[in-house]
Amino acid sequence: MPENLQVVIDSIGSDELVYTGGPNGGWVIDKDMPWFGGSSAWSSQIGAFPVTSGSLNITFSGNTVAFYGYSPPLELYQEMTVTIDENHPWNTSFPTGTAGSYCQWWQSPVLEDGTHSIRLDGLTQTSLDFMAVTVSNSSLAAGAQIIVDDADPELIYTGDWNLITRVFPVPGENFNAAPFHNTTHQSNTVGDSAAFHFTGPSLPS
Repeated sequence: MPENLQVVIDSIGSDELVYTGGPNGGWVIDKDMPWFGGSSAWSSQIGAFPVTSGSLNITFSGNTVAFYGYSPPLELYQEMTVTIDENHPWNTSFPTGTAGSYCQWWQSPVLEDGTHSIRLDGLTQTSLDFMAVTVSNSSLAAGAQIIVDDADPELIYTGDWNLITRVFPVPGENFNAAPFHNTTHQSNTVGDSAAFHFTGPSLPS
């Protein structure tokens, strides 16, 4: 098993995640698209007026956390304010190359392995689908849901597989989505296979 693993925290239903701001003082829950877990949280949905910003606070155990969802388009404010473990806040920008699309829109710096809190303010027309927390193998909590990238060395591909780095259109929406860690594997050849060896009770797809 790898030394570090990534644990998924859904944007809805986690006691460690608190939303503030947004329209009418709360984020909008969207269940109309194929989000992870069937829903996502929006500080302000596309086309909404007025455009509102929101904040979120996450408490997690691990050493980094990455946020996945819709990143605000370039015509909207492109900075957020970050506070880690109640230290001095600082400003950072959304990734400009993926503005107005589904992507990893921020990742924390590497922290000491342990329990941390992160607050993000100024999230304008932003959605949160899920978070991926990097944890050490020794601190993995029982029952945690692990996400594995298609490029993980534990995945063994046999045959004529292609590494795909492009984004994909989101069905029914006017924006694209980048896959997890920006790659997928694809094969059109009958008989090609992939194998993954793991420890655990199940392997959801």
